[in-house]
Amino acid sequence: MPTMAAQNVRWIPRENVHLTLMFLGDTATERLPDLKQQLSVAASNTSPFSLKLGETGAFPAYHSPKILWVGLDGEVRKLMQLQGRIEGALRLIGFEPERRAFKPHVTVGRTVRDLIRQYAGDVGFSWRRSPIPEARTEIPVTELHLLQSRLQTGGAVYSSVFSVQLGS
Repeated sequence: MPTMAAQNVRWIPRENVHLTLMFLGDTATERLPDLKQQLSVAASNTSPFSLKLGETGAFPAYHSPKILWVGLDGEVRKLMQLQGRIEGALRLIGFEPERRAFKPHVTVGRTVRDLIRQYAGDVGFSWRRSPIPEARTEIPVTELHLLQSRLQTGGAVYSSVFSVQLGS
């Protein structure tokens, strides 16, 4: 990516890149046992599958990007089924799903605040043209993690609260 565009993006550290299947917001510790139970049920009904990195994208659009992302290919149908099972299971214990449709992606960068519109368009154009290697490694999906995020000066830091295995 050209230098001018790169300086206008805060890239997500590799260790923080993840796929969000459902955002829960602030959640009381007392709710963790129910969450684990419901996520275990959703996971047990989904066999392991594989994904690959797909094409680049931007929210809300390339000409005015706020979030830069990479889409997913591979067994996306299984991913969509798993995400639906999670939403259904967590709705039973009072968690409301997001209003917008689930779009499988991993966020890799965010544009800096108050980015001048022209520069935002330059960032989006550069990102749209960014090469993604043709040989895309399969990413095995065998478990779910409930992640906790802590906002710090340099951005969010994620840690796994618990994990559950996908069924077979």
